[in-house]
Amino acid sequence: MASRERIAKRSEESLSNRELFALIIGEDYSQGYEESVSSCLDRTFSDDLSKISADSLLNIEKLNARDARRILAAKELFSRKRIPQRKISSPKDALVLVEDVKQRRQEHFITVTLNGAGCVIQKRTVFVGTLNKSLVHPREIFAAAISDRASGIIIMHNHPSGEVEPSKEDTLVTEKLQECGRILGIEIIDHVIFSEKKYYSFKENGAI
Repeated sequence: MASRERIAKRSEESLSNRELFALIIGEDYSQGYEESVSSCLDRTFSDDLSKISADSLLNIEKLNARDARRILAAKELFSRKRIPQRKISSPKDALVLVEDVKQRRQEHFITVTLNGAGCVIQKRTVFVGTLNKSLVHPREIFAAAISDRASGIIIMHNHPSGEVEPSKEDTLVTEKLQECGRILGIEIIDHVIFSEKKYYSFKENGAI
């Protein structure tokens, strides 16, 4: 079965951004991963899909005008009826949102903003690299939450090693963001550390 057919049989929620881009533009996956247009789109917009615009798409050399219009149309359609539907009631609910990150070889620090009903507003990759409290700046975390008018945030990051027990740095980052959240009135609901097969929830373990 061709790669495109395999993707079509999976739930859209389980697809990576690259795979979703491929479905939108009708890419047949005959090219290698690094050379594919969808991989270029993923690299360009992986940190923030809101950056997609006509100008930014024009900078992607391999993307033709027809496919650029398809992407812009999909973005516009989504923005016209953006009603949060996925409710996060447990860490396992949140882990569905990061299926595409579980096998990554670098750490990805991700935030999920939630409304008052606990439904997802937006998921963002804040940075990629080894977690350090000096890199996780509250300004970046809470600026997005304020823009989303979020009432809470779930922070998540992967451990490529497979071990999910929090390090001292993980705990310090959590405490730092909790303190800022209390001042701003935006709750840090959980910090979930995950690998391909396991996860650790600060909330489930009484650390939040």
